[in-house]
Amino acid sequence: TVDLTAPNIGVYTPVEPTVTEDGTVMLEGAAVDKFLVSNVKVDKKSLADSPGAPRLEFNSELPLGDGENTFVVASKDVAGNEARTAVKVFKGDPNSTEAKLWLLEQKYPERMKMAMTGEVALDVLLSQTPPAAVAVNEIRVKSPDASRPYRNDNTLRVSGEVVTQTSISSLSINGQAMDSLTGAPKESFNKRIPITPESIQAGGKVKVTIEAQDAGGAKISKEVEVAIQPVLIDRPETKMPVAVLAFKGSEQLGELAQQIRTKTEGNMVGQKRFRVLERVALQEVLTEQQLSAALSNPDEALKLGKMTPAQMFLIGEVFPRGEKGVEVMARAVNTATGEVDDKVDGFVDDRSDPAALDKLCDALATELREKYPRRSGEIQAVAEKNGEKLILLDWTADDNVRPGTRFWILRPQADPFADPGTKEEVSPSDFTEAGQGVIRQLRANGAEAVVEKLIEEGTTLEKGMPAITM
Repeated sequence: TVDLTAPNIGVYTPVEPTVTEDGTVMLEGAAVDKFLVSNVKVDKKSLADSPGAPRLEFNSELPLGDGENTFVVASKDVAGNEARTAVKVFKGDPNSTEAKLWLLEQKYPERMKMAMTGEVALDVLLSQTPPAAVAVNEIRVKSPDASRPYRNDNTLRVSGEVVTQTSISSLSINGQAMDSLTGAPKESFNKRIPITPESIQAGGKVKVTIEAQDAGGAKISKEVEVAIQPVLIDRPETKMPVAVLAFKGSEQLGELAQQIRTKTEGNMVGQKRFRVLERVALQEVLTEQQLSAALSNPDEALKLGKMTPAQMFLIGEVFPRGEKGVEVMARAVNTATGEVDDKVDGFVDDRSDPAALDKLCDALATELREKYPRRSGEIQAVAEKNGEKLILLDWTADDNVRPGTRFWILRPQADPFADPGTKEEVSPSDFTEAGQGVIRQLRANGAEAVVEKLIEEGTTLEKGMPAITM
């Protein structure tokens, strides 16, 4: 079982939004996860730690400064998945204009917009704003954002909070119940759901329905529809460059091993996933002697792999099985590290059957495509550290990416075609490469990557820019 769901965080106090004249506030809550919680922190200060518990309670007295105070509560499970929720408290006179303005913005943002646009006088709205928070049942959705397209083509991250007057007794996303709940009046949720052909509706949209019930039986629900628009680029130069090198067999299987290598290489080309480097491209960096060695000996191929322009190369061994059978064990090697990233293998019970061998080679190529999928996604955050450009992408292990996966960052190449009369978009904009990067590590909320190069110096990377794996 792969755990990709972060803990649920429940906050008992303070009840949001809170206005107080006190100098401190007591924070109390709990984090729960059926795969066990390891810690809870507030603003990087540890509140509770455990080697692994299904429920971890926490409490702390927090100092308040004048005006708004925001505390970020974070919890991790033993698999490293992390959830966060923000708690806001205003220190000041509950009857002051500042406190009422803050409450108006927190609880009634639509009223604040009315005041900003001049629809309703601000003093009228302030006179209607209670001096203390009025608890209401509501669902706040952080992700997905219905106002913009979603680029990931495999999983959809659904996160947010449910706030009630009492406590949350049940919570479900698209009919799937969240098993672990804290029983607090405020409950955070963070879950990734698969994007399947069945879940995509007309117009390329996916509907997310979140339903909750409080301890008194009151039900609340919220629906969000998000357009799924993965970015697909089929140009050869954007695909993962792969070299199929040595397939070794015993003396009696030597010729068959080379036949399987050639057929597998051809089937990989037919998958339209990889850019398979031909002999001519390899000869640009390898001598004829080196290339011959790499094509006949797996050990030599491992030594020479870093010299090739490929990001991954495939080497294999062919073994006899029984009187007529044969088994192929192939290794996908990362040329940057020289380490085996993955393995594929196949078997036929009659090596003299051409159709069976064709099926074997096609199965090897298909398995490689599944292990190294072409994933569409987008940038979640951008940072700079020690002179490096770092980005967080919305891929996780559930998207079948891994450290070392290389990707393209994309930008619109042209405006979309639109009907001049109705302005209706009749063709989406094209995308072109803006830069390249490599994933360094996978986190619960995304993939941390470093930008290796930009096509044009000075290109600004921003949240929401599309990305696609090589």
